[in-house]
Amino acid sequence: QMGCTLSGACHGQVGNAAEENLYLGDNLMNTPAIIAQVYAGLVGVPALEDPAMSLIAKSDTSKSYLSHKVVGDQANFASDCAKATLCPDQSCTPATPCGTFMPYLGSMLDPAKVTTINDWITQGAMNN
Repeated sequence: QMGCTLSGACHGQVGNAAEENLYLGDNLMNTPAIIAQVYAGLVGVPALEDPAMSLIAKSDTSKSYLSHKVVGDQANFASDCAKATLCPDQSCTPATPCGTFMPYLGSMLDPAKVTTINDWITQGAMNN
């Protein structure tokens, strides 16, 4: 999602601990090496905000933390957010234990984009 990588303050830079170290690529040019790096950092990798879930769990949106973050329902499931190693800028509260939806301080993603993300996960989160 281009808007997620527009700024170095978000997911457009490698090793950004304040953003769960979640690098989503280069906004200008995603080379095959960058695409491989992004994929390796997403699929099967535990979410820092909820370590009971992977960022992306192949074929299972209910266990894919990224899906919950873009849908905005991460407060509605039993989570291990209390064990989290990260919750940036005080966005975790009793009402939103895993922080706010993404994109942070933005509008919810277009439903078609959310469907595309969730369809990719459901279809096995293939790297192609």
